[in-house]
Amino acid sequence: MSERERLIEIVQRLMDGDYSSEEEVDSLVAEFQGGVLDPAATELIFWSTDHFDHEPTAAEVVDRALSYSPIEL
Repeated sequence: MSERERLIEIVQRLMDGDYSSEEEVDSLVAEFQGGVLDPAATELIFWSTDHFDHEPTAAEVVDRALSYSPIEL
């Protein structure tokens, strides 16, 4: 499984509420954040309407998070 596929799986679980505890949510979120550079990537999952004009798929969330590029100062 590629890293992108794993991230999609994580996001899908979070979007579906497929977890059994707050600790599991924290673990999934930490794994997702560890796989992308975007420091606000979880907003794409939990506040998707602020970032998309439609209900995004897990793949769209991951692709947007992976496309983040920090601004070089």
